[in-house]
Amino acid sequence: MRQDMQAREYHWISMQYRHREFASGSEGAALLQNHVTVTPLQMDRTHVSALKTLHDRMGLSPQLKV
Repeated sequence: MRQDMQAREYHWISMQYRHREFASGSEGAALLQNHVTVTPLQMDRTHVSALKTLHDRMGLSPQLKV
């Protein structure tokens, strides 16, 4: 664990190998068996309720299903 300049703790990825056990079917277990792993990520930071309010106030039909 490290700390930034505001004394907030964060994790740092290191290249040092530490032996650990991975649960069967986990990403770590798959990597140890030389499989490729893919982690699907999606980051939608749309504030849907604010968007709906703006659409309502402007008299627009919302493009999003709220």
